[in-house]
Amino acid sequence: MAVSVQAVLQQLNDLIGLHERLLELSREKRSVLVGNAVDELTRLTNAERRLIGQIEESERELFAAARAFLQDKGVRPTARPAMTELIRYTFHAGERAELIAARAKLNELINRLKEANELNQQLIRQSLDFIRFSIDLLSGAPEDDLMYQNPQHQEEKQAGSYPNRNYFDARA
Repeated sequence: MAVSVQAVLQQLNDLIGLHERLLELSREKRSVLVGNAVDELTRLTNAERRLIGQIEESERELFAAARAFLQDKGVRPTARPAMTELIRYTFHAGERAELIAARAKLNELINRLKEANELNQQLIRQSLDFIRFSIDLLSGAPEDDLMYQNPQHQEEKQAGSYPNRNYFDARA
């Protein structure tokens, strides 16, 4: 039985759909991060994990279909055949164009996902920096972290003659 390139295209389209959903979740995650909705963030993170599992399964199925297609063409495929190899052995112009378009769409989605994830990571870092700053502000860390201290007074401070002041005492 001849293995059609349509099986590969179907797997590619499934993979594209899963990546589109992952991109949607990434956008939702951004608004949740900005809104500081921790419960919603947990829900989205769990949904992302499930979706990533589905993507991994879909990739396995795609590679299996690609290997079967190449074997049918008399080519000994690698474990993870490259799209360029599939395109090279697709002789019908319409199917070749579909493969090229699907590959371009998937690459575009992956790049957009990378950008969205980088932005979300920046938002998380900023949130953590703000939390650390707030904790330091509320915990009463010594002022000498913020202000210059006369070196002559350092010995007195180490000896305990200065009370431990907090940030609430400092002027902005």
